[in-house]
Amino acid sequence: TEIYTLSLHDALPISRYWQVRYGVLPQLIKFRPDVVVSIEFGPRSIQAAAYCAAFDVPLIIWSEGTPHSEGWQSSLRRIVRRSLVKRACRFWSNGVESSELLLSYGARKETLHEGMIGVDTAHLAEQVRDQLHRRAEIRAEIGVAGTVFLFSGQLVSRKGVREFLAALLPLAARAEEFSVIFLGDGVLRPMIEEWTS
Repeated sequence: TEIYTLSLHDALPISRYWQVRYGVLPQLIKFRPDVVVSIEFGPRSIQAAAYCAAFDVPLIIWSEGTPHSEGWQSSLRRIVRRSLVKRACRFWSNGVESSELLLSYGARKETLHEGMIGVDTAHLAEQVRDQLHRRAEIRAEIGVAGTVFLFSGQLVSRKGVREFLAALLPLAARAEEFSVIFLGDGVLRPMIEEWTS
Protein backbone atom coordinates (compact mmCIF):
# COMPACT_ATOMS: atom_id res chain seq x y z
CA THR A 1 0.00 0.00 0.00
CA GLU A 2 1.37 3.40 -0.91
CA ILE A 3 0.86 6.40 1.33
CA TYR A 4 0.80 9.63 -0.59
CA THR A 5 2.84 12.41 0.99
CA LEU A 6 1.23 15.79 1.19
CA SER A 7 2.68 18.78 3.00
CA LEU A 8 0.41 21.22 4.74
CA HIS A 9 1.36 23.96 2.28
CA ASP A 10 0.68 21.71 -0.74
CA ALA A 11 -2.73 20.69 0.59
CA LEU A 12 -6.01 22.20 -0.47
CA PRO A 13 -6.59 25.68 0.96
CA ILE A 14 -7.61 25.52 4.61
CA SER A 15 -10.11 28.03 5.89
CA ARG A 16 -9.13 29.44 9.25
CA TYR A 17 -11.35 31.60 11.39
CA TRP A 18 -10.65 33.97 14.23
CA GLN A 19 -13.41 33.82 16.76
CA VAL A 20 -13.71 37.40 17.95
CA ARG A 21 -16.05 37.74 20.91
CA TYR A 22 -16.44 41.48 21.31
CA GLY A 23 -18.15 41.06 24.68
CA VAL A 24 -15.08 39.58 26.41
CA LEU A 25 -13.48 42.87 27.47
CA PRO A 26 -16.74 44.52 28.65
CA GLN A 27 -17.62 41.40 30.64
CA LEU A 28 -14.19 41.32 32.29
CA ILE A 29 -14.53 44.98 33.23
CA LYS A 30 -18.01 44.32 34.65
CA PHE A 31 -17.01 41.17 36.53
CA ARG A 32 -13.62 42.46 37.77
CA PRO A 33 -11.87 39.09 38.31
CA ASP A 34 -8.80 38.89 40.55
CA VAL A 35 -7.06 36.58 38.07
CA VAL A 36 -7.79 35.64 34.44
CA VAL A 37 -7.14 32.25 32.82
CA SER A 38 -7.30 32.39 29.04
CA ILE A 39 -7.05 29.55 26.54
CA GLU A 40 -4.45 29.66 23.76
CA PHE A 41 -3.30 32.79 21.91
CA GLY A 42 -6.28 34.12 19.96
CA PRO A 43 -8.39 37.28 20.17
CA ARG A 44 -9.91 36.32 23.54
CA SER A 45 -6.45 36.09 25.08
CA ILE A 46 -5.48 39.42 23.53
CA GLN A 47 -8.54 41.02 25.16
CA ALA A 48 -7.79 39.24 28.44
CA ALA A 49 -4.22 40.54 28.34
CA ALA A 50 -5.47 44.09 27.69
CA TYR A 51 -7.78 43.87 30.71
CA CYS A 52 -5.03 42.43 32.91
CA ALA A 53 -2.59 45.15 31.87
CA ALA A 54 -5.13 47.92 32.48
CA PHE A 55 -6.22 46.66 35.91
CA ASP A 56 -2.95 45.06 37.10
CA VAL A 57 -4.49 41.57 37.24
CA PRO A 58 -2.48 38.33 36.81
CA LEU A 59 -2.93 36.51 33.50
CA ILE A 60 -2.55 32.73 33.20
CA ILE A 61 -2.44 31.20 29.73
CA TRP A 62 -3.65 27.64 29.25
CA SER A 63 -1.99 26.19 26.14
CA GLU A 64 -2.13 22.82 24.40
CA GLY A 65 0.02 23.77 21.39
CA THR A 66 3.26 21.93 20.62
CA PRO A 67 6.20 22.68 18.30
CA HIS A 68 4.65 20.12 15.92
CA SER A 69 1.17 21.66 15.87
CA GLU A 70 2.35 25.30 15.91
CA GLY A 71 5.43 25.02 13.68
CA TRP A 72 3.60 26.45 10.67
CA GLN A 73 2.57 29.73 12.37
CA SER A 74 3.28 32.98 10.52
CA SER A 75 5.77 35.55 11.80
CA LEU A 76 2.91 37.83 12.89
CA ARG A 77 1.28 35.10 14.94
CA ARG A 78 4.60 34.27 16.58
CA ILE A 79 5.02 37.94 17.53
CA VAL A 80 1.52 37.95 19.06
CA ARG A 81 2.28 34.76 21.00
CA ARG A 82 5.58 36.10 22.34
CA SER A 83 3.84 39.32 23.38
CA LEU A 84 1.13 37.39 25.24
CA VAL A 85 3.72 35.16 26.90
CA LYS A 86 5.56 38.26 28.17
CA ARG A 87 2.32 39.53 29.73
CA ALA A 88 1.33 36.24 31.41
CA CYS A 89 2.63 35.36 34.86
CA ARG A 90 1.87 31.61 34.74
CA PHE A 91 1.13 28.92 32.17
CA TRP A 92 -0.82 25.67 32.19
CA SER A 93 0.29 23.13 29.61
CA ASN A 94 -0.76 19.59 28.82
CA GLY A 95 2.76 18.14 28.84
CA VAL A 96 6.42 18.38 27.97
CA GLU A 97 5.96 19.36 24.32
CA SER A 98 3.46 22.11 25.18
CA SER A 99 5.93 23.43 27.74
CA GLU A 100 8.70 23.32 25.11
CA LEU A 101 6.62 25.54 22.84
CA LEU A 102 5.91 28.02 25.65
CA LEU A 103 9.63 28.16 26.47
CA SER A 104 10.36 28.92 22.80
CA TYR A 105 7.97 31.88 23.06
CA GLY A 106 9.86 33.21 26.08
CA ALA A 107 8.14 31.64 29.10
CA ARG A 108 10.34 30.93 32.12
CA LYS A 109 10.51 27.30 33.27
CA GLU A 110 9.47 28.14 36.83
CA THR A 111 6.19 29.61 35.54
CA LEU A 112 5.11 26.40 33.75
CA HIS A 113 2.68 23.91 35.25
CA GLU A 114 2.24 20.72 33.25
CA GLY A 115 -0.64 18.29 33.18
CA MET A 116 -3.37 20.79 33.99
CA ILE A 117 -5.75 19.24 31.47
CA GLY A 118 -7.62 16.38 33.03
CA VAL A 119 -10.36 13.95 32.10
CA ASP A 120 -12.77 12.19 34.43
CA THR A 121 -11.45 8.72 33.63
CA ALA A 122 -13.48 7.13 36.44
CA HIS A 123 -16.69 8.29 34.74
CA LEU A 124 -15.48 7.02 31.35
CA ALA A 125 -14.51 3.65 32.86
CA GLU A 126 -17.99 3.36 34.38
CA GLN A 127 -19.60 4.08 31.01
CA VAL A 128 -17.46 1.40 29.36
CA ARG A 129 -18.34 -1.15 32.05
CA ASP A 130 -22.03 -0.41 31.50
CA GLN A 131 -21.69 -1.22 27.78
CA LEU A 132 -19.36 -4.24 27.92
CA HIS A 133 -22.25 -6.69 27.78
CA ARG A 134 -23.10 -5.19 24.34
CA ARG A 135 -19.53 -5.41 22.99
CA ALA A 136 -20.22 -7.98 20.24
CA GLU A 137 -23.44 -6.22 19.26
CA ILE A 138 -21.76 -2.80 19.02
CA ARG A 139 -18.86 -4.20 16.97
CA ALA A 140 -21.36 -5.79 14.57
CA GLU A 141 -23.36 -2.55 14.31
CA ILE A 142 -20.35 -0.49 13.24
CA GLY A 143 -18.78 -3.29 11.20
CA VAL A 144 -15.39 -3.72 12.85
CA ALA A 145 -13.31 -6.88 13.28
CA GLY A 146 -10.07 -7.78 15.02
CA THR A 147 -8.13 -5.11 16.88
CA VAL A 148 -9.77 -1.70 16.46
CA PHE A 149 -7.73 1.50 16.23
CA LEU A 150 -9.38 4.90 16.68
CA PHE A 151 -8.13 8.19 15.21
CA SER A 152 -9.99 11.23 16.52
CA GLY A 153 -9.09 14.65 15.13
CA GLN A 154 -8.79 16.79 12.04
CA LEU A 155 -7.58 14.87 9.00
CA VAL A 156 -4.71 17.26 8.29
CA SER A 157 -0.92 16.87 8.24
CA ARG A 158 -0.24 18.48 11.60
CA LYS A 159 -2.39 15.86 13.34
CA GLY A 160 -0.04 13.05 12.28
CA VAL A 161 -2.41 11.26 9.88
CA ARG A 162 0.39 9.98 7.61
CA GLU A 163 2.40 8.77 10.60
CA PHE A 164 -0.66 6.95 11.96
CA LEU A 165 -1.22 5.18 8.64
CA ALA A 166 2.48 4.31 8.35
CA ALA A 167 2.35 2.71 11.81
CA LEU A 168 -0.44 0.42 10.55
CA LEU A 169 1.49 -0.82 7.50
CA PRO A 170 3.27 -3.70 9.32
CA LEU A 171 -0.12 -5.06 10.39
CA ALA A 172 -1.46 -4.79 6.85
CA ALA A 173 1.67 -6.52 5.51
CA ARG A 174 1.13 -9.46 7.90
CA ALA A 175 -2.52 -9.65 6.83
CA GLU A 176 -3.59 -9.37 10.47
CA GLU A 177 -7.25 -8.62 11.03
CA PHE A 178 -7.78 -5.08 12.26
CA SER A 179 -10.12 -2.15 11.79
CA VAL A 180 -9.57 1.60 11.89
CA ILE A 181 -12.18 4.20 12.79
CA PHE A 182 -11.60 7.85 11.85
CA LEU A 183 -13.56 10.50 13.74
CA GLY A 184 -13.06 13.77 11.93
CA ASP A 185 -12.68 15.30 8.50
CA GLY A 186 -10.14 17.34 6.59
CA VAL A 187 -8.06 17.73 3.44
CA LEU A 188 -6.34 14.35 3.89
CA ARG A 189 -9.59 12.39 3.74
CA PRO A 190 -9.03 11.41 0.06
CA MET A 191 -5.60 10.06 1.00
CA ILE A 192 -7.13 7.91 3.75
CA GLU A 193 -9.82 6.63 1.37
CA GLU A 194 -7.10 5.71 -1.13
CA TRP A 195 -5.13 3.95 1.61
CA THR A 196 -8.13 1.87 2.64
CA SER A 197 -8.99 0.73 -0.89
